[in-house]
Amino acid sequence: MPSWARRPQASAAFLNPALIAAIAATAARDYEREASGRLMPWPMVFVLAPLVLHRPTHGGHCPPLRAPT
Repeated sequence: MPSWARRPQASAAFLNPALIAAIAATAARDYEREASGRLMPWPMVFVLAPLVLHRPTHGGHCPPLRAPT
């Protein structure tokens, strides 16, 4: 894997730890809301970032993401 300085800027932006944390926090909040107060399972944190950030992974089968209102 290339060093941060040698990665394309877009790739580095998608792997930004703050962005991944924001995705995880939003998903956990929405999961709890939709699941009647149950907490999101911890392993799901490791699955959602690739699904959200990497279009070929989900192949267009997931519904489009919408900003919280």
